[in-house]
Amino acid sequence: MNFKLIHVYIFVLITIFSINIFGYEVDTTKTRNVEKPTKKFDSYLLEIPQEIIRLPIRILKVITHGLVYTSTSTGLYESLKNPSPYSRISPIIRYDHTRYGLQFGSGFKMYNNFMTDDELMLELLYSTNKYHSYMLRYRKSKNEELNNFEISSYYQKKTRERFYGVGNYSKKINEANYTVEIINISADFYYREINNTTINLNIQYNKNNYYDGQDDNYERYLTDIIDNRIYNINENFFLNNLYIIFGMGVTLNTSNHSGQPSDGVLIKGDIKRFNAISPSSDLSFNKYTLELNKYIDLWKKRIITCRFKISHLDKSNDTKLPISLLNYLGGNDFLRAYSEDRYIDNDVALITVEYRYPIFDNIDAFIFFEQGRTFSDIFEEKFLVDWKYSTGFGMRIWNKNGVRFMPLIADGFETMKFYFVLGANW
Repeated sequence: MNFKLIHVYIFVLITIFSINIFGYEVDTTKTRNVEKPTKKFDSYLLEIPQEIIRLPIRILKVITHGLVYTSTSTGLYESLKNPSPYSRISPIIRYDHTRYGLQFGSGFKMYNNFMTDDELMLELLYSTNKYHSYMLRYRKSKNEELNNFEISSYYQKKTRERFYGVGNYSKKINEANYTVEIINISADFYYREINNTTINLNIQYNKNNYYDGQDDNYERYLTDIIDNRIYNINENFFLNNLYIIFGMGVTLNTSNHSGQPSDGVLIKGDIKRFNAISPSSDLSFNKYTLELNKYIDLWKKRIITCRFKISHLDKSNDTKLPISLLNYLGGNDFLRAYSEDRYIDNDVALITVEYRYPIFDNIDAFIFFEQGRTFSDIFEEKFLVDWKYSTGFGMRIWNKNGVRFMPLIADGFETMKFYFVLGANW
């Protein structure tokens, strides 16, 4: 083992860590090197109160650099650009009192394995409510000037998934639970033809199995859910399925920063083709999704962000889809005051407005308001009626690669939700 090289690693890590924690930026999207004037002892005494106020933020920054969600962060080692393979292990801890309970695990990453800037990752997660998640992924690290690819495979077992009914009028009092087992293998290729535009080609193999839920507070048998008239569903709704997905997407990104954009637009559009292998021969349809994001700098990085998203399933009227293939609203990104998959149906629409205000370098606060609804057919139903709302506030900690940590509180018609979001980046 080359101990000199290890010492170099440690020295570089300490240097980067010190700059990142104790350095301050005047502009929230640019780094400026400002020469600090010499201070006397009495000046340091006068700064003690403001340093006490800043202390929780400093501690939070330290924690978010150590405990990061590894599927969206490459960590400090990325800055080293070492030509030989190197690795990193990161703990993962999340909490959800309703579904996961205490979820814990770790992610193991290796860089520069077969080529420069490639990445091999293994993620293992387990929870006190018996949720399992195992993921293996290999990808060429993202580079705005090069074409990239990614191959991944994961297995998930979710024992307390919630079901409230189908459609915009489902009720929380009808809450039931089920278990789903997911096996997925996916390959993506990203092709950059012109500046700011990326074309994504995707192929997936996906298998879903459904079982009785493991939450004793709700009905445990799927047959009870299927036969209950309040849900108005058929036996295909929780049918085990196996299908292949072919997809193509286009992304136009003219925003001026990945972590905190203050100008430009981000437009994403994709089409996916679903084809069943077994057991349902009629599982063949298209899914269209469009998302528009606009960023406006009002004054000194006081930013307004606007988002509009719409998704439509193009299928025949007599095709009955399993629950896993429907669109949904709810969770920490779409209609955030509601539980994950709170509203599900064939089509969805969502509008979000967010105001962001800088606090420190790489940290801002925000307030938001959003509305969304589901549709059986978005082209047949009235579009501007019966939308659900969600409002709240939170804080974002970000770097040049995107948002690293985002706690938020959201309130809606039914309840209030509190999230620790790791890896959000819209």
